[in-house]
Amino acid sequence: MNELVLETHGLRIAVRSNSAMLLEQLRNRTASVAAQSSGTPQLSYTIEERRGESGLSYAIRCGTGRMQRSTTPREALDAVLRRMQLHVAEEAPDHIFVHAGVVSWEGKAILLPGRTFSGKTSLVVALLRQGAAYYSDEYAVLDRCGKVHPYARPLQVRVAGGSRLWTAHMLGAEVGSGPLDVALVVFAKYHLTSCWQARPVSPGNALLRLLANTVCARKRPHEALACLRLVAVEAPAYVAMRGDSGDAVKPILDLLARDSKVGRKL
Repeated sequence: MNELVLETHGLRIAVRSNSAMLLEQLRNRTASVAAQSSGTPQLSYTIEERRGESGLSYAIRCGTGRMQRSTTPREALDAVLRRMQLHVAEEAPDHIFVHAGVVSWEGKAILLPGRTFSGKTSLVVALLRQGAAYYSDEYAVLDRCGKVHPYARPLQVRVAGGSRLWTAHMLGAEVGSGPLDVALVVFAKYHLTSCWQARPVSPGNALLRLLANTVCARKRPHEALACLRLVAVEAPAYVAMRGDSGDAVKPILDLLARDSKVGRKL
């Protein structure tokens, strides 16, 4: 078995496979969020490529846990990456992971919280096409001071019949390179026939909404609340209904321009 050990956000994870090609693809897909390491891993995955009468298949195992089967290398890698990212989001010792898209506009971070299938990736893509810098389409990674850090994995854009992996550079966008204060939080809900409507919410309301999107909220509630409180106090927050992502870009940027960053009380 070949082995690749990755280190990210204070955690080391080993992935073993009898396919060197799979590990190389995994290394490429995680290059922006993880570094190779030689240390002792805290978690391990195995991807075994098997050849049978019906062709190739892939058996995936986390540690000594239950095995999952996939029929394509892309499906196998996606399954491992989902589990790895969730593990890191739950256990990273110095960061709080919030389900959110994140972009930077003129050096100011915009958080777009939302779970999978909420449309946050399409909104991030629309902002990138207008000149925003890319931070994340999946997690807002917050440190203990409430600053957001880049988590610039390839964007997984859903298209008819599946999904495609895009990089920020394919969209003509830059990738963020350092931590930023959060300047605006928009909880945008997509509906096909909606026109843009937004209303401000209080810091307390924003805190509860951020907590509902925080991966480690149940495991590490005190750490999560301490971090999220800093964001909720400092950054204006809005709840919005939106239709097409492109139509939401200007209203979001208008909110950012209108709201000066002033301290607020919970």
